[in-house]
Amino acid sequence: MSEPSPEVWLETAQIASERKRHAEAHRAAESALDLRPGWLEALNIALHASAKLGRRAAFRKHAAAVLAIPHAERPRLSDKKLGRYALLAGAYDLASEIGERLLDRDPHSAAGIFLVASAAWEVGDTARAEALLAGALASGDEGAFRGVFDYRLRLDDPGGEEADRLGAAGRAWVLAERSWTAHGRAYLELYEQLGVLETDSVSSSGA
Repeated sequence: MSEPSPEVWLETAQIASERKRHAEAHRAAESALDLRPGWLEALNIALHASAKLGRRAAFRKHAAAVLAIPHAERPRLSDKKLGRYALLAGAYDLASEIGERLLDRDPHSAAGIFLVASAAWEVGDTARAEALLAGALASGDEGAFRGVFDYRLRLDDPGGEEADRLGAAGRAWVLAERSWTAHGRAYLELYEQLGVLETDSVSSSGA
């Protein structure tokens, strides 16, 4: 009996990934990569599955294979997507490195600001995160503002894969600890820094 082809392994990985059977997806994707190294479709599944499973060594191996491919040749597996996978995997140094690459290409990159600030926060370097955010706000660039907003949103109300990483109990705790009043205060401060509104006008309207 002949060995399954790379295409068969990839299809198996895709089905397992859709059903959230991440260990099976990872095994099948790696089998596809053994037969066809550097295959982006298989690398995408392998990255996602290894991140979900917390297999950082495997994640780093797959990420290195992706980063060796010029960015323009992998539009469906961009640095932005790879960086978010790295955050999910807990590979915060890699997420920061990818964010810096994005910022080298565009100093106002929303994804770059989000990744570097998020990675810094995760390792407890809040000073670096806040300095980056302050610089982004001072730049007056719309893309930079979006990066700040995405970072704040991730901390305030985790969703998607970040919610999966925290788990239902973790996300419930985050939402319980951060009241709507605190949210409102944070966003008012952000809007003031953006020059969207002034504190005096808010105070007088609420009086």
